[in-house]
Amino acid sequence: MGHLEIADVVGRAFEPFGSTLARGYSDSAYWLRLTVPAGAGDVVRIRPAYLDDIRVYLPAPATDTGWHEVLLGDRAPRAASSVRSMAHNALLPERDAPVDVYLRIASTSAVIAAVDVVAVETLRRSDVDVVTLLLVVVAVTFAAIGRVSAVSRSGVAAGSGALALFALSGVAFGASVVGTWRWLLPDHAVTLADPITSVSIMLLVFAGYAFHYRTLPYFAAPRWLVKTALAMAALPVVAALVWVGVDQRAGLMTNAAAGLALPPLATAAAVFVRSSIGPPLALVRAAFALLAVLITGHGVALLTDVLDPLVMMTAPLLAPMVGGGLMVWLVARRVEAERAAAVENEGGRALAEQSLRFERDQRASTERFVGMLAHELRSPLSVVTMTLGAVARGQVPSEPALRRADAALRDADAVLERCLVAARMDRGAVTLELERIELRPCLEEVVAMHPAGERIDLSVDDVRVVIDQRALCHIVSNLIDNALAYGAPDERVALTCRREHTAGGPLLTLRVRNAIGPMGTPDPKRAFDRYHRGARAGAVTGAGLGLHLVRSFAEALGGTASLGVVDDAVEAGVIVPC
Repeated sequence: MGHLEIADVVGRAFEPFGSTLARGYSDSAYWLRLTVPAGAGDVVRIRPAYLDDIRVYLPAPATDTGWHEVLLGDRAPRAASSVRSMAHNALLPERDAPVDVYLRIASTSAVIAAVDVVAVETLRRSDVDVVTLLLVVVAVTFAAIGRVSAVSRSGVAAGSGALALFALSGVAFGASVVGTWRWLLPDHAVTLADPITSVSIMLLVFAGYAFHYRTLPYFAAPRWLVKTALAMAALPVVAALVWVGVDQRAGLMTNAAAGLALPPLATAAAVFVRSSIGPPLALVRAAFALLAVLITGHGVALLTDVLDPLVMMTAPLLAPMVGGGLMVWLVARRVEAERAAAVENEGGRALAEQSLRFERDQRASTERFVGMLAHELRSPLSVVTMTLGAVARGQVPSEPALRRADAALRDADAVLERCLVAARMDRGAVTLELERIELRPCLEEVVAMHPAGERIDLSVDDVRVVIDQRALCHIVSNLIDNALAYGAPDERVALTCRREHTAGGPLLTLRVRNAIGPMGTPDPKRAFDRYHRGARAGAVTGAGLGLHLVRSFAEALGGTASLGVVDDAVEAGVIVPC
């Protein structure tokens, strides 16, 4: 009936038809008659948006023919639509009684059409709903593509390209159905909407097979199923060649035939896949089954009048979302498995390297300690040896010689004592016993026992504190030794000790201050390190453990130790709870 005009159609008998028109891919034209009740503000809406040629005949008694013809279709200017909408539409005039409206629809690129009468508000709300759906699908799908692509560089993800093609073609086809391309393209290029639609349909079918081909091996699908997906992917390619070089309608029909085989393939995937990477098999099968349902719904909407034409849009749009979710989940599980394996391997390697490094450090530390101890004890022992040699020769050592020998023995004893205390600290053999003590008598005794105690200016609060007395004596003794040994000779050393009340409780603050000596300024960052001695400290017997023990005892008491240069003087301090 493609040759009939409106005058030939009026008066003909029409059969009731309450569903969608599904007779496309033909040069024929189909006529519809709508009986519209009385009213105003209604619009005849025709979908999908890529129908080629639409003519709407509205009653117009004042004209010669009695009809007003409205030309619509994807090749007509957008201004032909009475109301701005992505669907084709014609605004109905006000009417006091029911009227008949005739439509002539011809299309070689669509196999389905739906016509209804809606209010203008409904038309616009429908556009908003459809565009919102399209944007949500685009956002979710491309987020999935981005998630897959982000890890595909490491070789973990497979099928990210097929997923991207699946998503792009689905979005392109959905945009064609709702009319997005018609509103994006300028009027002089509106004819491009037709080939964009055809190409997107062929890409959609091809991407469906490519996606299954790339995804199925990761779920241990049978080889025949994977090979079937690969073989079927050739059909849309053949359809594209036929569409370009032979006949567009034949190409689209070939592609439609290829699309009909997609649901059985997805159904077979849901039945035969196995879980080779650990995810729940039921979810894998459910994803493939949902893909089969969506593809089937799309095919039914294309070839029959059972489903609404919008299923043609929603099914291709939702299919990439399901596929994207499947791919992201697959990638996440693969990444998780590979990271776990990498962490396990790295952990074993790191543990071995750590053990080897610890052994080397221990060996180096032992060798360094033995060398340092031999070097530091050599000088005091040589002094004692010389004094004993004089006694052996029958000579009476002088008083200064005896004092030097006594000092050398004390130095050697101090070195050995610090080594023993440090060893006990390392083994955890030093236990702290908190007790209430008188602070002033305790510190006065430590100062009095020091050979150079007369050079120490003591300023201490006369209070009682709760602390481990032995730890406090070790701290004060080592601070004094360090100040006297490395400070300026014959200069006095100031020792202050104060108890302060803070919000966190009482604190005991110790400060030892001495003038900078010939050995120069100490390095605050390394002064508390085990065995560290300054570059010019060789003239003084020591093991590099004094300040190390100060910090160790301070931290054992829950406090801190510090050292710095203040006003051309070296000041070492300790703050501990009391």
